[in-house]
Amino acid sequence: MNAFQNVVSREMETPNPKFQITSSKMLQNTVWRKLVVQWYFDVIDRYEFDRDVGYAAISIFDRFLDIPKSAKRASDKIFYETSATASLILALRLFTNDLPFAEELLEMTKSCISTIDVRNACIEIYGSVDWENLPPAPTQFAKEMIELLPSSVSEPLKNHLLQSVLYNLELSVQDELCMSLPPSLLTWMALENVLDITDCCSYDDKCNLRCTIISMTGHSESLTLRRRLQRLHNEDKHPDIIPVRIAHAILIDQ
Repeated sequence: MNAFQNVVSREMETPNPKFQITSSKMLQNTVWRKLVVQWYFDVIDRYEFDRDVGYAAISIFDRFLDIPKSAKRASDKIFYETSATASLILALRLFTNDLPFAEELLEMTKSCISTIDVRNACIEIYGSVDWENLPPAPTQFAKEMIELLPSSVSEPLKNHLLQSVLYNLELSVQDELCMSLPPSLLTWMALENVLDITDCCSYDDKCNLRCTIISMTGHSESLTLRRRLQRLHNEDKHPDIIPVRIAHAILIDQ
């Protein structure tokens, strides 16, 4: 419980004006954004980096493009690609000193941008983005929210529920509106969707979980966000390897 409260406190200290669902400007090209997110996680998988790097990179990228002078150039493909690559490099700096060479990353982009372009973009982003208070990654909330489930939920099932929530969160990174919201709200709605397709918790247990999260975060349930997450899941061409309902039955049998 204390660990969850600590993550919530960090989020509340984050001065992010984009944490309002009604103020999202949806400035980005959705096709380009999806390609960028997929590329981020391709790089993370190839080099076995912490997956929180992906959330940090897109947070930096969104914050940079939300600056008026950057927003005016967001429709320029070269600027967009260069900014995306530089955001990933800066995010990696937060997590590791073992960085791939810029040339290796550019080979994976199949783009015509140069290492000089990326270097200049890193300098511009570094000087433009607030580095004092980056929001916690949704993965941190997911791990703590899963621990709020009742003891009747077995550890193997908790782990599977966690993986299902993380899977949905990775899909949400492709959506600029989802990423403009507080990570705690996004994670909570992803968890609600996952719990709805299992019978691992009683109605009372779900109500108790909701009450705990509401009291600690101040959020209200968002059916609009839940439907948006469901749509992203349904549109994904690579669905979860083992559906939650089937996995639950397997775990019970064991």
